[in-house]
Amino acid sequence: MSGSEFIPNYDVEMTLLLDPDLIEVFIQLQDEYENFSLTWQKKLTQESLIHPLFDAENWLILSADQQHPHGKTGYRTVWDYLNWQAIASQSDFDEGILDGIVHFLKDYFTVDLKKDAISDEQSIQMVTRLVELLGQFNPDLLSGNTTLNERLVTDIVEILQEPLRQTVFNQIEKILSNDLIAITESPLLEAMIRFFHQENWSFTEIEIQHLLYFKFAGKNGQWGCFTLVQEAEERIVFYSVLEDKVPEEKRPSMAEFICHVNYGLPVGHFELNFRDGELRCKTSLEAIGISPNPRLIQEMVYNNLMLMDRYIPGFQQVIYTNISLLEILAKIEV
Repeated sequence: MSGSEFIPNYDVEMTLLLDPDLIEVFIQLQDEYENFSLTWQKKLTQESLIHPLFDAENWLILSADQQHPHGKTGYRTVWDYLNWQAIASQSDFDEGILDGIVHFLKDYFTVDLKKDAISDEQSIQMVTRLVELLGQFNPDLLSGNTTLNERLVTDIVEILQEPLRQTVFNQIEKILSNDLIAITESPLLEAMIRFFHQENWSFTEIEIQHLLYFKFAGKNGQWGCFTLVQEAEERIVFYSVLEDKVPEEKRPSMAEFICHVNYGLPVGHFELNFRDGELRCKTSLEAIGISPNPRLIQEMVYNNLMLMDRYIPGFQQVIYTNISLLEILAKIEV
């Protein structure tokens, strides 16, 4: 497609694809809301819906196009090259992904490199990142599927010319033998999933992002929770997120209130995003060199839930009333 730049003040039309892991969640929302389109707009503009479906990272951009007085500017991403029908049906999973990536690379190296716009280093980084993505889609690539490995290396490297060919070949071999294996090993994520099952909690899992999401109802309200597992750092982070966004005019007062609340908390803390008004409670578990047992996970999760449930009435009063902050705090911490 056209490689020119987008021009300010003209609309850009994008084609998006929902992360396949969330298709069932999307269907559930359609069943839940009679007019899903209007509900979607309302949630995005008026509320802070902490839900994977409303997270931009869970939508893939297939293409972007812009009509302007000088003509048309358009781009396709690698996602647009994949055969999603084959991927979804599992009928030809490998072909649906690998053929698309190879096709994308052929276009990339025959069009973009002719413009001398892409450096050798950028080319190597881009190719190896695509191999990583392929490994995330298909764990068989990482577990000794030598036929697929050979075809992957052959097809991609054949596109390249020297001196890039040998450099990229070595980098791909390194990824296949080392780096990608870590992606499939998620002991911390598995520990969290076991804990949620023990608690009989229903949750949504976003595997690639190592994220678990669920709704929780306490004595004083309901809110969204999500667990972010950082395997490389050996850390688990748990969040409770207030469903209502803090209005812009109330954010300074809420920030002051949170400072009062956080001071002296032995475990966990609250944080406020001044840009969008999102308020959340955060606890975490450092698991460096240890295997997190259920008791440690339980303390991290329940300390968080109890904090949010305790202070939700105060947060709501800050948002919806003009009662002094210290008076609100005194009623909670009596």
